[in-house]
Amino acid sequence: MQILMYQWNAYNGPDIRATFLALGHRVTDFKARFKDANRDSAFEQQLSEYFTADKYDMVFSVDYFTLISNVCEQHHIRYVSWSCDAALTSMYNRSIYNTCNYLFLFDKVDYLEFADKGLAHVYYLPLAPALERTQQVIHSNPDNADELTLVQKKYAHDISFVGTLYGKNKYDTMVDSFSPYLKGYLDAVIEAQLNVSGGNLIETLLTPGILEEIETHYKLEQQPESEANLAMYFSRSVLGYKVAAEERFRALQILGRKHMVTLYSSEPAPEQLRIEQAGPVDYWQEMPHVFHDSKINLNITIPNISSGIPLRVWDILAAGGFCLTNYRPELLQYFENGKDLVIYEGLDDLREKVDYYLSHEEEREQIALNGFRKVQQHSLEKRLQELLTLFC
Repeated sequence: MQILMYQWNAYNGPDIRATFLALGHRVTDFKARFKDANRDSAFEQQLSEYFTADKYDMVFSVDYFTLISNVCEQHHIRYVSWSCDAALTSMYNRSIYNTCNYLFLFDKVDYLEFADKGLAHVYYLPLAPALERTQQVIHSNPDNADELTLVQKKYAHDISFVGTLYGKNKYDTMVDSFSPYLKGYLDAVIEAQLNVSGGNLIETLLTPGILEEIETHYKLEQQPESEANLAMYFSRSVLGYKVAAEERFRALQILGRKHMVTLYSSEPAPEQLRIEQAGPVDYWQEMPHVFHDSKINLNITIPNISSGIPLRVWDILAAGGFCLTNYRPELLQYFENGKDLVIYEGLDDLREKVDYYLSHEEEREQIALNGFRKVQQHSLEKRLQELLTLFC
């Protein structure tokens, strides 16, 4: 199969490309950038030129892009997208009804929402790790024992968290302009979401009256083909990230009072967090070492992911790491809590589970091993073979 693959900064993009090649397909990269996600004649022209220069069986991208779909529709070429991000706002667009589209969503709640729209080709497909590449990184030992020891010490932590703290979010830039009532109401929405283990309440709590007041502070500029509304955009683009910021800050704060927590992030942590800041970590060459060598790896899923399993969980398990994660319903469809990974519910439970598993080494290591064995059933190769069965 001849595949034209749109390359942007998706973490799993290079792994998907390599897997397509390993499966015997030919891949050509398309790397143009657009200025407007809905209209960019230069981008559309560049993509169209690929179709006149060669014949492709499909165009593939991680996440969905309206521009690509519209050009593929014009040229009668299949467009395949596989979401890796939470609640893609780009999919709330009339272009999703294009007959060229084959849409794969990793979150079942999102899948059901779009399936209800009557789309011809929309599918549920969980994410998956690059097992072979991850293991190669972990076991590519330096040439001498001293260098190997340094690598092992560098990434050996009691508790690691890899990710952003969302300290710079839209909500914090807007909140000072809110009326006391609006601020109080939205603070209550945030607290309500923080007290829900899995699922997303935010959008359902934005009443017409609240949305009317929000609209005086947050203008939603829509294209004619957009199907988005203010409740969806504000809940996911504003409040969702604020909730994630609060949840991550509070988790690190409560754990840092007693334990050494290492944060890998390009974003500096607030001074009141008593944690070790290790800076950003390279996804492909360093992150597997962090997951493999840390005693506990935290996963704190953003509320925009209603039910699905984020790539971070798959990556931790693929590295043979112990994963301590907040709850999402689909975790229990693929893993056994307390056997393959451990799910916490609330900050008190998080603190108790960290205390327990740091002091129960054999049990912790067995869970990490079980998780690694279980994830072998969910390789990226198997996922893409499943995707491609629709075309081959």
